[in-house]
Amino acid sequence: SFLTTYISNRAATIADFDPAASSIKACESIHQPIFYAHGDADKHISFQYGKANFKAIASTQKEFHTIPNAIHTNLWAVGGDTYFQKVVSFIHNNQPLKGGY
Repeated sequence: SFLTTYISNRAATIADFDPAASSIKACESIHQPIFYAHGDADKHISFQYGKANFKAIASTQKEFHTIPNAIHTNLWAVGGDTYFQKVVSFIHNNQPLKGGY
């Protein structure tokens, strides 16, 4: 716990960010289209926390995709062609309107 706190605070100092920042609170200010994919085997960020972040996103143009058996760093590898097709489809369906969103 001490080492984790120290590292987080040191990184915050170096990168000039608030280590107590809330990702859920930040999600409340996102109004752009969001494609959110999360592996259900992620050990770094719990699946439930990913779902909570997604729910907090203010945008009405959002999609959540569960990648079964994927961890934090292998969504694309585990999701394969289906994952890439969903990403491309989301981009295609959420092209900016003239004048922005």
